[in-house]
Amino acid sequence: MSGFLANKEELLTGFCFGFSYLLYLGVGYAVLGGIITALLWRAGGEYKKAYRRFGVPLVLLPIILATREYQFLITMVMWVGVLSLGYGIPDKTDAGSWLGRFMWSKIQNKTEDDASVSVRLVLAVLFWVSFFPMFAIDQQYFLLSGGLFLVANVIAYIIAKEL
Repeated sequence: MSGFLANKEELLTGFCFGFSYLLYLGVGYAVLGGIITALLWRAGGEYKKAYRRFGVPLVLLPIILATREYQFLITMVMWVGVLSLGYGIPDKTDAGSWLGRFMWSKIQNKTEDDASVSVRLVLAVLFWVSFFPMFAIDQQYFLLSGGLFLVANVIAYIIAKEL
């Protein structure tokens, strides 16, 4: 498969992000948000990074406002910063993100897989931290959604590598 939908890793990561974030509102919202964020996540990789950095929070905004779960708004501001970090690993075609370059320099055996998984784990933890305002409202949701995104992010990477 070629083209926009070919990058399974970005689609899976984007879906997992939207799904885990909106699961608190119900499975229907989680699936809808997952599909939308998957497409925007991929668009951020294929076209302009702004689709991912700003598009993901903005497209979820109407869902948050419609459900009157205003505590989610705090986390959206943090996403822009986390999404701006990027997760590219340096190679012959790309300098990579600063986080990717940092992790690459810290990995002892210099394998792309080790560096990529390390970057994704760091970003997943930072996203989980951005969910922290939810801890005051529902500790169970905070643990479930953050843990789900953390595990799903690594699984998406592994699955995409196998496809």
